[in-house]
Amino acid sequence: MLCMHCLHPQPASQHCSACHAQLSTYYCTICKLWDDDRTKHIYHCAACGICRIGRGLGVDYFHCEKCNACMAIGLDGGNHKCIERNLECDCPICGEYMFTSTSTVIFMPCGHCIHYSCHQTYIQTSYQCPTCFKSLSDMTDYFARIDTMLQHHTMPHEYAHMTSKLYCNDCEQRSTAPYHFLYHACGECKGYNTKVLSVEKAGVLVGDGRAAAAENAGAPPGAPASNQAPAPPFLDMERQQNPPPPPPDEAL
Repeated sequence: MLCMHCLHPQPASQHCSACHAQLSTYYCTICKLWDDDRTKHIYHCAACGICRIGRGLGVDYFHCEKCNACMAIGLDGGNHKCIERNLECDCPICGEYMFTSTSTVIFMPCGHCIHYSCHQTYIQTSYQCPTCFKSLSDMTDYFARIDTMLQHHTMPHEYAHMTSKLYCNDCEQRSTAPYHFLYHACGECKGYNTKVLSVEKAGVLVGDGRAAAAENAGAPPGAPASNQAPAPPFLDMERQQNPPPPPPDEAL
């Protein structure tokens, strides 16, 4: 280390051994990290092996051994869904490695993590986790509106005897529902966050999930199946009326 006050070379430390000047407000002897922002609180997590922003473990953060991540202390005591080595992956939106990311990371209700800024952009067009496709919030009101809309929509008669085999991304159950171009309600939880596995007519297989997804999306035959459920048509209007909330407490 070279002291920029007296230009004396010396081992890394927070104070100069020659002129005794304090070189930073925060210094970590393990990470060899200097930071002189007096408004920033930083602590070293031995389990993570790096320094993180916060007042410290047991103060405003705790370290989850299974997730191998520091989380807001309000999530301690089983208040979060543990996923082994959760942070040791890339952000599903921007692709940045999140364990050492300097951007704010949040944990979604399903337990998966994502950059806060990426999350705010992503939810403008989708209500599903980009990793596991579970709903990111309570969709009861939205699904009720779809129910109302479908009550006034009749499928063409040639589709009257067709059914769809479904997989629900939320409750992880399989069920059967009348075939529809866009929306299929789960037979268990009644939600519409579902994936079409196959389509049958009078008990005879007439298509699989890939064919149905390709037909609905305008993709070529043989396109890969998708768990992406169609977003309710009223989402855009709702988002304009309700701006995104402030960062949640569980942000890193």
